[in-house]
Amino acid sequence: MVARQLSLKAKHVTDKSELRKHLINLRQIYVLKQNNKQFPGEFFQSYITKLIKDAKCVAGYKAASFEPAVDPLMRTVERHDVMIALPWLPPGAEKIAARQAAITFRQWTPGDPLVVTALGFEQPDEMAPILTPDLILTPLLGFDRKLNRLGQGAGHYDRAFAEHPEAIRIGVAWSVQEVDSIPVDPWDVSLDAILTEREWIVGPASRI
Repeated sequence: MVARQLSLKAKHVTDKSELRKHLINLRQIYVLKQNNKQFPGEFFQSYITKLIKDAKCVAGYKAASFEPAVDPLMRTVERHDVMIALPWLPPGAEKIAARQAAITFRQWTPGDPLVVTALGFEQPDEMAPILTPDLILTPLLGFDRKLNRLGQGAGHYDRAFAEHPEAIRIGVAWSVQEVDSIPVDPWDVSLDAILTEREWIVGPASRI
């Protein structure tokens, strides 16, 4: 009930910074309530296995805070002999510099060592090769049915999407992170699909 009330409040917030605060709080409450940060591997596979098979490189991520963990999906990617990449920021950067830096995607295999960035997420070693993904899984704070995405505010993924315009963009979120409408700026890039623990959302403009 608490999560539902917070969700309704968040739906009517139009300022991005205020909306982020609502959704960060909501996501934390939801994950703690269900005591699970990881989507079932079978659920992932039923929707995007074909996309994985058609890809040469899938960019995933290592979940931070209360983001949905995609580890089961990364193991599926590995089983199909598709390369895995993770987002990467220059090591040693302070938090402000890290927010302004552009992310690249570096090769990673489950079990390889990871290092923690100033922003708190794990990434491959700086010696790992840079890859060009053709499928990008992206975490987010909020989304709407038009496939607009609200991120952390640093613009990392918007810049990465612009750098790799041919890559299919899939948002990964908990269902409670949906709002009626995400405020959109000129530099924001929409998604091709959104995967939640409850459904697979594909809009009319999707390339899938």
